[in-house]
Amino acid sequence: MWYVRPCRAGRLSGAMPSPPSALGGGWRLVPYIAPSGRCEVVDSLNALRGRDMRQYAHFQHVVRPEMEVRGPFEVNGRYWESLGQGLYEIRFGKGRIYCSVIGLRRLIMLYRAVIKRWPKFRPEDRRFCEQCKPDAESADYDQEKREYLYRNLCQRRTANGTP
Repeated sequence: MWYVRPCRAGRLSGAMPSPPSALGGGWRLVPYIAPSGRCEVVDSLNALRGRDMRQYAHFQHVVRPEMEVRGPFEVNGRYWESLGQGLYEIRFGKGRIYCSVIGLRRLIMLYRAVIKRWPKFRPEDRRFCEQCKPDAESADYDQEKREYLYRNLCQRRTANGTP
């Protein structure tokens, strides 16, 4: 799924898949991991996998590969919408992932995944994304170090018995 091993039912998943190949556009979708090690996108998508496998599979096998190959600006409004101030929405059914584009590195930084049951971008989601964006775009953001923190968080969850 991602470069990060997701927590599932309090356990680390098995083998990590290879990163996507750089066919066509060579874009990468990267989940934002907070300095605390928390990753809302991976946790939300894992929860979605348990609730609605069809929607999860649509994101993983249709939307995500198309974004990686064609890039976000080539998929048109079917899966992609600008929310202003450098924030975007990836759409798949009722699922939404709020993100930003880091153009020089050809990354789509994923901040928050939600099931959208309201007509507009909620202010609390906007605030969360606006707080994460400067950290993700800074030169100090180290994805490998954050993945290590996320794996440690997953191990602590396992030890505590929380998913």
